[in-house]
Amino acid sequence: MTYKEVQVQLKILLEILNKKKKLLEQIYTITENQALILGSKENNMDLFDQLSCEKKQQIDQINDLDKHFDDLYKKISYNIQNNVEEYKDLIKSLQDQIKIITDIGVKIQIQEEKNSQLIQMKYKNIREEIKSITKGKVQAVQVYKNIASFTARKIK
Repeated sequence: MTYKEVQVQLKILLEILNKKKKLLEQIYTITENQALILGSKENNMDLFDQLSCEKKQQIDQINDLDKHFDDLYKKISYNIQNNVEEYKDLIKSLQDQIKIITDIGVKIQIQEEKNSQLIQMKYKNIREEIKSITKGKVQAVQVYKNIASFTARKIK
């Protein structure tokens, strides 16, 4: 491959990374919005699920970009490794983009963990409400039985 061809391929790799960065930023925003839903008093799990589907689509696009990036990089890696000095500016740009992408990925992981904890708390609260309702029903039935028993004794 000629110098120019490799240079063009490196620029395409940069474009792929830019697209991936934008998708990851969108995923982060979606993940933050999911946290808002989980933190609210309302139980809007339909919207949460809708955002999850949207996030899955973004992830699928990222996976496609990653595959394209890997395939392209394999084609030019030999040329890059043997001519590092010639491509150093583009390589530096790629490295900078990868660092930014990694940082966004870490932010997403942290927010996902927080969301997971929020989900656990939400379900714990729901289980406690169900237990409370069940306990209330049992108590109501017991009160009814006591009244019925008391009334039956009075009638005799």
